Amino acid sequence: IQAYRRGAASLRDLKTDLAQLPPASYQDIPAIGEDLAEMIGEYLHTHRIRRYEEARRGIPDSLLDLMDIPGMGPKTLQVLHKALSVDSLDKLKHALSNSAIFQVPGFGQKRVDNLLAA
Repeated sequence: IQAYRRGAASLRDLKTDLAQLPPASYQDIPAIGEDLAEMIGEYLHTHRIRRYEEARRGIPDSLLDLMDIPGMGPKTLQVLHKALSVDSLDKLKHALSNSAIFQVPGFGQKRVDNLLAA
């Protein structure tokens, strides 16, 4: 994930229009390696990234929307989804107000309070 973040930061700071660069020069951009360069080229050519679409297949949008909540990264979301079937904001609120949340490893009062405050 860090590599993607560094690559995204480099692209944001880029002074040149990425679409105007030859694909062979993508790897010359700081933090852009071979894999990211390939994905950039694919996106500019097709407006899609196959690897992303394959990874996202079968994951409901409502589940991904929960990652916008501070403290709800992919690992936390995976744990809550598997343990308590959390797949929407309503189910998350219900899980956080239910004592069953405290049976989930890594979920104590402080973490629950932080998520409720978010």
